[in-house]
Amino acid sequence: MTALAVVTATPAEATPGLVPATDREVAFTADGTVV
Repeated sequence: MTALAVVTATPAEATPGLVPATDREVAFTADGTVV
């Protein structure tokens, strides 16, 4: 769980304003870890 939390946190930190909540959700599912 920690690994996937970091993955989602990385893009969010890189672009906080450019990456909205919806985008983060898409990336989270796109990872394939959590569907």
